[in-house]
Amino acid sequence: AVVSTQSTGDGVYAWLKSGEYGNPPQAKAWLAQCGIYLAIMVIQKLLVSPLVLLPFWTKFRNFLFSPLKGHGKLEVVVVMLIVPLFVNAFMFWIQDNILMKRRKRRSSVQLEARINLLEEDQVELREALTPTTTS
Repeated sequence: AVVSTQSTGDGVYAWLKSGEYGNPPQAKAWLAQCGIYLAIMVIQKLLVSPLVLLPFWTKFRNFLFSPLKGHGKLEVVVVMLIVPLFVNAFMFWIQDNILMKRRKRRSSVQLEARINLLEEDQVELREALTPTTTS
């Protein structure tokens, strides 16, 4: 089975559209999208990592963990579980909003096009049903 490379209305190959894997679903489409996602994640990590090295993080970390002094296990839970949970949830929320905004915009354009076609059909139907008079 060959993955369709038909260009869609937005100029993107159909199998690269997020969440579209072909009909029937094809591994190549999933692998391509997964590869793109992983590349984006690597770039994001490379851009964010230098920010962690900025000096203000030491002051922030000391302020954040000052209540946990002497509670090593609790500090590990916060660092290894709670903080990553909230950061990952936040990043997922951002990515989901970007994808949903794109889908809503695409579906509203499709809906508008369908409404225009229906209006044109109505005009044609009215013209066809209107009796013509011959002089």
